[in-house]
Order: sequence, then structure tokens, then C-alpha cells
Amino acid sequence: SETLTFNGGYNGRIKERDFENIRFGFDFLEPNTPVADVNNLDAIFTPENIGVVYDIFVFNALDPANGLGNRNLPGLPENTYTGNLDIHSIYADASWKPNEKWTVAPGIRLESYSQDIVYDVINLLPSDPGFAEASETFFLPSLNVKYALKENQNLRFSASRTVSNPEFKEVAPFVYEDVTNQTGGNPDILGDTPFSEIFNIDLKYEWFFERGEIFSVSAFAKRINDPVNLVVANDATGTQRFVRSGDRAEVLGLEVELRKAILKNEDEDAILTFGLNASYIDTEQDLRDSSGFINTTFDSDTDELQGASPFLINADINYSPTSFGSYKPVANLVFSYFSDRIDALGSGQLGNIVETGIPTLDFIWKNSFGDHIELNASAKNILDPTIEFFREGTSLGDIPVGAANGSSSIAQYKRGVNLSLQFKYKF
Repeated sequence: SETLTFNGGYNGRIKERDFENIRFGFDFLEPNTPVADVNNLDAIFTPENIGVVYDIFVFNALDPANGLGNRNLPGLPENTYTGNLDIHSIYADASWKPNEKWTVAPGIRLESYSQDIVYDVINLLPSDPGFAEASETFFLPSLNVKYALKENQNLRFSASRTVSNPEFKEVAPFVYEDVTNQTGGNPDILGDTPFSEIFNIDLKYEWFFERGEIFSVSAFAKRINDPVNLVVANDATGTQRFVRSGDRAEVLGLEVELRKAILKNEDEDAILTFGLNASYIDTEQDLRDSSGFINTTFDSDTDELQGASPFLINADINYSPTSFGSYKPVANLVFSYFSDRIDALGSGQLGNIVETGIPTLDFIWKNSFGDHIELNASAKNILDPTIEFFREGTSLGDIPVGAANGSSSIAQYKRGVNLSLQFKYKF
């Protein structure tokens, strides 16, 4: 029978961030103090060595008598910013089912967006205004269509227009220092085009062959106007900045999902299940040089999207047997993998920085004893792969980031294995 339903409402998001940064320095009291092991700085920087081997000072320290100093005085923030984000939207959608085969769901969203940021950070040009702001109203339509091939098989089609607004860290010019790089924002992102417009199309086949079991395959495409990428800036520091680096990016992908019960109990409930999600994604964007807060020059007209891996794999095995009296165990083994991806686009004479693909394996074991007691254990990052970055297209070929004279320098590190044991009591 024909059915028609309507739905509507309001969504709002108000966000404010106040940020300040105080920088501390270390000053050796004795010149040329030897360091026995550069990989074990904890042996030097101990509480017992403060005032004996080294001292701590504060940049922008305030001395009431002499003004700014740098020796064990109350510190003033060296960098500050305040960001505000306001998003208000009204939406309406409908679901029309003319017969048992078809379901059509159109929708519309009207969204008001406003974002501003006020900042005071070091190393700005005198001409920098110290603030950036943007506002826009979006008209965002969507369409979802389902066709039932059989009782347990469907074809789905969806199309939509969405927008992506920048995060505060992408706009604020404060520089974050990470393990292997320095990353800062770019207020120019809130410029003439303060958002990325995204057009999405998805076609999906799904088959529910048993209860809780599914096989699906989908093809999808995206077009992103004015995408944001992390780019190595044209300066001596090698700082990476967020930049609207081109007019358009295109994404084509294929995704396969499978969830299957391996063992079931007498009630046909799954005891042991296997899940797999695998994707192949092809990305291409055009590149344009830019000037303003930072300058970028690219030696090619196109490249892959920064941060996008061509191959993604996620798999898991779940063991959830029937309760043994009041005892109920649940165990999960979770595997994931991403292939090499661009960590930052190269600029000037510098090639792209690429993060090598790594596998990750986690084990989570939850144990319930009645209604009140839980004893849980987990082992995260069991394989503990080496996280490595290299730079493409140098005169020496691909080399590790920061490498000198053949050494790997800070090009690689490990996160370590995380083991945890948790006891919970529910009152």
C-alpha cells in the first residue's frame, strides 16, 4: 500500500574555543653539559637536577620591577586565539513508498553558518589584522531511493550536496609541534570561499542473507570544490599549513562489506562472527599556487588528496557465547590497515611528505559477572608497527623525513603496545 510521511526539525551547533600557550625553556647551568644518551633525556631532566644541572625559564615572563624577563617568573601567554562557530539549520524530509518495491526519500536543509577567530601569536607580519571571519547560508538538498530486488536484497541510490567548514586549528596561525613536524593554521581559509562544497553520489547493492549477516558492495563519487590540504610552506622552518590549494578534487571509490556468522547456538544466535570492510579510493585534485598568509608553489598541476589512502581494510572477529550462568564473556579481535598516503603536499622544491601504510591489531575482552561486576582487559596496537614518513622526489630519491647522511633521523617512531585491565562495579 502507498505510504507518505514527513519529518522536519531544527539543528543547532554553537562552539567557542579559548586557547593560550605558555612556552617553557631549559637552560643548562654548566656549559657543554654532556648527555650520555640522547634517547634517554629523562636521565638529565629530573626534579633533582633542577637548579643543579639545568634551570627552567618562561618566555614572556613578567617581572613587575623590570618588565619582561625569562627567569622563573609568572608567565604571560605567548600565543592566544578565540574562535566562535555558529551553525543553525532547519530541515525537512519525506518518505514516499508507492508500493512494496520502491521507497523514495527527498530532503532539504537550509543552514546558516558563521565563524570567526581572533588571534595574537608570535612571528606575524605587522600588517596582519589579527582576525578572520566568514558567514554564509547554504541550500542543501538530498535524495535517497531504495528498490527491493527481493525480500532480503536491495538496491540503494543516494545523492546530496553538503559543505565542510574548517576547524579552528586549520584557521588559527598558532604552530603545533608534533613528533615529526610542525603544523599551523592559515586564516586565509576564511577568505572569499570559507567552505568546501561537496557533491556526493552513491550506488549500493545489499543482501541480508541471514539474521545479522550482510554482504554489500557500493560505488561512490564525490566532487569537492575548494578543498583544504596540508601543505609544506615556502619558508625556512618547513612548517606545514592548511591551504585551499585548488579549485576542485574528484573522488571515485568502491567499497565491499561482509558480516557472516561462523558459529551459532541452538537458537540460531551468532556465537562467532567475522566482519570485513574494504575500500579502494582514487583521488585527484588540481593544484594552484597561492600567496597571502603563506606562499605555495607546486611543480605539478594535479596530485592525490592529502590524507587519503587508496586502500583501507577493517576486519574483526567477535566471540560472544551463551552465558555461563551469571558469567557473560565478549571478545573482539580488530584489524585495520591503510596504504601509503600523503601527509603533506610538497611546495617549492620540496616533494610530498608521505606516511607509509601500517597494520593495527587490537584485542578487547569484556567479562560480565551478573548485573553489577565487569572485568575487562584489552591489548591495543599489538603489532606495534613503525610509523614512518618519507619525502618524495628529492635528488636522492625518496628519503626519510629529516634524514641526513643516510641516517633516519626523526623519520620513524613507534607508539608502543597499550595493555589495560579494568574492574567496574555498577550500583
